[in-house]
Amino acid sequence: MKCTNKQQETAECEKRGCSGCFYNEKTTDEMIGKLGYTEAKIYKTADEMFEELGYEKGSGSNLGDGEKFIYYKGHYNDMRLYRKSRKISIHGSFTMQELQAINKKCEELKWI
Repeated sequence: MKCTNKQQETAECEKRGCSGCFYNEKTTDEMIGKLGYTEAKIYKTADEMFEELGYEKGSGSNLGDGEKFIYYKGHYNDMRLYRKSRKISIHGSFTMQELQAINKKCEELKWI
């Protein structure tokens, strides 16, 4: 059964178990254009996510053992990701969006 335009626009066809006629007939760019987006960028890097959350990125190394790290500094909290030991040092509390950015960075570093 073919879905109506209204069902397609409101994702009702997915909810009722449609086989995906909406997705099969339209390209991703057409679907994104229909939603009103002009540029189609679906995936963001961790650095882009942190930047949107107001973080500044930097790098450095420990004075004692020389281990290199990447740091992100926010207004109220910061974190360091140690490359060799694969540890994360976190100061402050984080939102779910910040946690998603941390997980994304760990994926990019091939830690998980």
